[in-house]
Amino acid sequence: MSVPRIWYFYRGGLPADTTIITGGVYPFILGFVRDGAFASSLLIPIQLLYLLKIAEIMPDNIIKSLGVSLKIFFSLLLAIMMADVEFFRYFGFHCNITHLNFLNYTGHISSSFFEFSHPLSMVFELLIFPGLFLFVNLIISIQKFEKVFLSRYSFCISLFILTVGIVVQYVPLKTALITNLTENYNIAFVKHLVFGDEIKSSYSRSIEKILDTLPLDDERKNNQQWMYPDPEYPLLKATTHHLGKLGKLPDAVCNEDKDDDGYALKDDCNDLDENIYPGAYDIPRNGIDEDCSGCDAEPPNVILVHWEGVRAVNVDCIGYSVPSTPRFCDICEENGVLFTNAYCNGTQTRWSLISVYCSILPRLSTEWIFQYNLDLNLLSFPEILRRRGYETIYVHGGNIGFSNKLSRFAGWFETRYDRTNAPIKDMEMFNWGLKDRDLFEFAYSVMENRNDPRPFYMTIATLSMHHPFKLPEKEFEMNEHGDVKNQLSNIANYSDDALGVFLEKVLSNDKLENTIIIVASDHGINWFYPHPEREQNMLWEDLVWIPIALIGKNWNIEPGQKIDEIRQLADIGPTILDRLGIEVPNSFIGHSLLRRFDNRDSRAFFATANGGVSAGIRFRNHKYFTHFDTKKEYLYDIENDREEKFNLSEDPDYKEQRELYNSMVSDVYSQSTELIKENRIWNWEYWIEYENNDRNNN
Repeated sequence: MSVPRIWYFYRGGLPADTTIITGGVYPFILGFVRDGAFASSLLIPIQLLYLLKIAEIMPDNIIKSLGVSLKIFFSLLLAIMMADVEFFRYFGFHCNITHLNFLNYTGHISSSFFEFSHPLSMVFELLIFPGLFLFVNLIISIQKFEKVFLSRYSFCISLFILTVGIVVQYVPLKTALITNLTENYNIAFVKHLVFGDEIKSSYSRSIEKILDTLPLDDERKNNQQWMYPDPEYPLLKATTHHLGKLGKLPDAVCNEDKDDDGYALKDDCNDLDENIYPGAYDIPRNGIDEDCSGCDAEPPNVILVHWEGVRAVNVDCIGYSVPSTPRFCDICEENGVLFTNAYCNGTQTRWSLISVYCSILPRLSTEWIFQYNLDLNLLSFPEILRRRGYETIYVHGGNIGFSNKLSRFAGWFETRYDRTNAPIKDMEMFNWGLKDRDLFEFAYSVMENRNDPRPFYMTIATLSMHHPFKLPEKEFEMNEHGDVKNQLSNIANYSDDALGVFLEKVLSNDKLENTIIIVASDHGINWFYPHPEREQNMLWEDLVWIPIALIGKNWNIEPGQKIDEIRQLADIGPTILDRLGIEVPNSFIGHSLLRRFDNRDSRAFFATANGGVSAGIRFRNHKYFTHFDTKKEYLYDIENDREEKFNLSEDPDYKEQRELYNSMVSDVYSQSTELIKENRIWNWEYWIEYENNDRNNN
């Protein structure tokens, strides 16, 4: 049962920053003992049958059938464990029911998976090794081992091995990866099946307070007070105007006119600003809804470039690793605002997009919302834009249905283009879909050829920075692409050029003059360099630090800035709505990138459930994350140690900060899990009543 572990070391190499002893021999011995505990747990019932003489009265054909069945079972088990070696190499964690189901959603992942693995190795793993095991065991009768395995002495030895194996479960290990490697796969599989992978915490502070979800002030206008009106939905917030219009405030309050403009609070969308009231002149493109129509006059087109997998560590103007994005940085300097401390909330696309579109934390589990929480009530900003008169468009060179995103996107996006329908369907595919250059050219043609008078919102989701990390165009190979350490920087260089051409065309097109653009990566990647790990369960800056930029002159913010506030993907939706002057009751945890925190502390949360649940926070000058299974903690002074070389978690001088951050992370994700499972993120009654009242008043 420990052969698969040896096979992993042969196929995958030693874990990063380890020696043959610390990364090979030590994990193997611990894993061997844990395997022994599992094997003993299966052997002990058989030994009891013989010790209690029960086996002697059982018919021979039943004994033989049970013996053959057990041998076949173990051969199949070995085949699965050997296949798990490849799964571990590819994903960085053991496969479980959730992961196995994920393989069924699309053929793309299968083709990428088998391309990653050598066919001859797969033959050995799935056929030769388990076949040899079964063959040897079928030609050897169990009686030959009776004195060895079925005596009272061996029974005692089995109990001893089982006891030691249980004790070894509590041996502290250096990293989450070594913990996963030493774990018996079968026990890990069953444990995940029975207990799941979500955390619980006896929290003392409410999630909305830890996340600090109330909107930031806008210095251009008097801000109405936002509040949390419903304890059952702690993330739901609304202004006094919203609550007045919904009839959730006393009549005396609803009928107040604090700015003396002739309109009561329930009718005046900002009763603290005398220039804002129903019927007022709405200054076009200033991001303020002066006439209370629900949106600013002459609202701009909006483009969100979902820049797949691009890491901030490789972005010339903010990173510290191989510079790979010169065109993006040049455009930001001339036409954009770059956020230098932005983080993803989820470490893979199917988790991070919930934060992008719904401004909530993704589920901290190998189960993700798109697939496993279909009935969860969520408010998304594309849906709000669609209700405010926008054509919402999604352009993707791959399959939109991948990981079951279509279950939500079908309602959020009116128009959808991907590789499952024409014209993309008939274009040349590369890796998982269209090359970034072809995708941007197609998206630009869609914008150019639109005849719809409505403004549009468009997501452009790229694919080139995706495993197995092939370089689409050889000329962008800065360093030898065959060396895995160079692959991400090479592809980022290619994708940067494709993005740069697209952005320059949009910025110079008079037809698209009233257009604003956000460029944001959905997550980073751990891939050999600058950190040596390639497992997606360590929350290094490689994995969670991302670029976010606002590009275009119509953002009403001075271009060329670099803003060092800590921000996150959950800020994207609130930013777009803020620029359009749209204020509605919502459950968003993010804050507009157009506003500053001033006297409040910005923060970002990020997590993954791959390889065991891990979660972290970027707060003030620190970055903290913990692996909950191993209780291993990491704390860095990120302002002075961006490369994360000096772990401060064991320094007694930082005990107070470490405990604070652990509490914040545990409390946030345990409460978020409860809200998701109990469907208490968003209450549609607030939206339906608000919209109905708005239409009736108009």
